[in-house]
Amino acid sequence: AEVKVGCIQGFEGSHKSWKLKCVGNGMWQGKVMPDCRPLLCEVPDDPFGRWVGKQGYNHTLRLVCADGYIPDDGQPVLR
Repeated sequence: AEVKVGCIQGFEGSHKSWKLKCVGNGMWQGKVMPDCRPLLCEVPDDPFGRWVGKQGYNHTLRLVCADGYIPDDGQPVLR
C-alpha cells in the first residue's frame, strides 16, 4: 500500500507531504522520510522589556516592560 502523509497543524517539515510505501513487517519506505518538527515563531526583541510565554504554535507572548515603561503604539500581547 502507498500513502501520502503530511505534518499535523502546528508542525512543519522539509516538504508539504511525503509518499510512503508499506514494505512489510510494519516498515514504511519513501524517497524522503517525514521530518515534522514543532513550528516556532521568533520572539521579538524589545530594548525596554521582555516577552514572556511559550514560543510555539498557537501560544501567546506577553510584553513585560522594564520599570518606568509602559507599552506604547503596539500590542502588548502577540498570538
